Amino acid sequence: VILWAYPKSGTHWLWEVGSMLLAGKADYEKRTKENVMMEATDVEDMDSLPSPRILNTHLPASMLPNKVKDGKKVKVIHVYRNPKDVMVSAFFHAKQRRETTWK
Repeated sequence: VILWAYPKSGTHWLWEVGSMLLAGKADYEKRTKENVMMEATDVEDMDSLPSPRILNTHLPASMLPNKVKDGKKVKVIHVYRNPKDVMVSAFFHAKQRRETTWK
């Protein structure tokens, strides 16, 4: 399963829900979401994850693997969020990072 979303669209929340559904129990995932981000993980590391697995990406559709584009054996969850909400979330995220980084 590939979770495909624009940054700050609720990716982490939906990744937790998807992980719980795949596991069949309501326990939080021990590994972090960043360990399964397609753009931040080696292909070998992704291949070694037990199946079924849920991977995240913020890549544009043109950069997704060919198997995803062809629709072969891959389920895709495309997250949509109101663009205004995304911008507000990004603004406060950047503001919080600036305050904690520069103090």
